[in-house]
Amino acid sequence: MTDMELIKLRSEALDTGHLKLAIWGTKEQLIAVLRNDQHDPYHTDQKWMNLMTDREYPKIDTLYNRDDKHFVIVGKLRMPEFGIVKGWSLTEKLHGRNTRVTLFDDGIVEYGGKTDDAEVPPELLKYLMETFPPEKLKAALWLPNKIRPKAATIYGEGYGPKMVPGSGVYRKDVSFRLFDCLIEGIDGTWWLERVNIEDIARKLGVKCVPLIGYIDYLPTTFQQLYELLKESIVAREENGTGTIPEGIVAKSDPLVYSRKGDRIMWKLKMKDFKK
Repeated sequence: MTDMELIKLRSEALDTGHLKLAIWGTKEQLIAVLRNDQHDPYHTDQKWMNLMTDREYPKIDTLYNRDDKHFVIVGKLRMPEFGIVKGWSLTEKLHGRNTRVTLFDDGIVEYGGKTDDAEVPPELLKYLMETFPPEKLKAALWLPNKIRPKAATIYGEGYGPKMVPGSGVYRKDVSFRLFDCLIEGIDGTWWLERVNIEDIARKLGVKCVPLIGYIDYLPTTFQQLYELLKESIVAREENGTGTIPEGIVAKSDPLVYSRKGDRIMWKLKMKDFKK
């Protein structure tokens, strides 16, 4: 059975309400259930199994602490490291669902959300399975004549109708923008740089979250944030109905790590400031 035939079976399982079977079912289980030869072995009232372990995307802190009304307190940095970094790479922050896809060294692919317990909407799961079949992932994430990584995980934002309230302003259907990639190899674990992420996106046939540019300061006002991103680049590119951006995500440039071993990153939304 080819990858495309297996994808069609999983899509059919999704369309008929067998969500867990679509993710974890074997070829034989899919065929048997869809032909009504056996009951769905994953159809229980128990909590969903974890999709993945230890590959949750790191939490991104807001640049500043917040007051009791949830507005930022300018000058009160969430992390002291934010005040030390001299350069920042900015991307548009999308209002959608944090999503991940992992390719393991045995060719198995797992699809998941932001956390291990997160449920993925059926529309998004179907999109992910059709857009990122195993062979396409292998071509994009495995280097020729090199030892395969233990696991390679791509992270992105699933957006569009039914993802989260308000996400439909970007476009009329479900889509995905890549923003990060983690490689777990024999020589350690590596977060890829933007140029490598863009190369993977091209091979997968998807786009990255838009790169806004670089700054050497920390925004302290709504106006400064607005000057950095006056409209949603994604909504404009995809003929969306709303152009007001949610905000930005900033990564240290070059990459810097905290004492805990986390990358120095922050986010800032338009609604974080008092108008």
